[in-house]
Amino acid sequence: MKRWPIDGGAIWCGDAVELIRELKTDSVACTVMDPPDYQELLFDVLRVTDGPVIWLGRVGQSFADLRKFDRAPDRVLVWVPDEMPPPNGVTMVYRWHPIYVWQMPQVTSPKMPADVLRHPCATERFDHPGVKPVELFEDLLTLAPDGPVLDPFMGTGSSLVAARRLGRPVIGCDHEEHWCEVARGRLECHAATV
Repeated sequence: MKRWPIDGGAIWCGDAVELIRELKTDSVACTVMDPPDYQELLFDVLRVTDGPVIWLGRVGQSFADLRKFDRAPDRVLVWVPDEMPPPNGVTMVYRWHPIYVWQMPQVTSPKMPADVLRHPCATERFDHPGVKPVELFEDLLTLAPDGPVLDPFMGTGSSLVAARRLGRPVIGCDHEEHWCEVARGRLECHAATV
């Protein structure tokens, strides 16, 4: 696996499964992920995460996803985009997205008083099909204690930018070097504006 050290963490290009299985028990404060599949990884992700595990699901597969998990989530949150992106003619535009949470803290965050989160879709698309808004991740990360944030399927790195805005170290991974470069560039831009 290729590794790029960044101030306050690292970005890895390679197999997320390999990275997760190499991490020590309770070595990250929070894991945020939007994987294409990989429900079988839940046990390993729970092992490495001391705080919440936040899994962004897919509406069209939410019931199938829930049946595949070895352990039911402690809570299901919902992200409702304020504004919908224009239809792309390829996939359906969903009006809500499930967010599964394990190891949910007993005390909720003042920034997140309800289980329905409203944020517009990401304005920067980067030609990536699954870009989420940084502000959504900022709210989700308020559930986690301070410490490293892991996103093993980081894509363009919105979760990492949110973690850095909150002053947390990051560990990101993607199997495509192009997306690793995009995420690294976004983190460098964020560091330059702080």
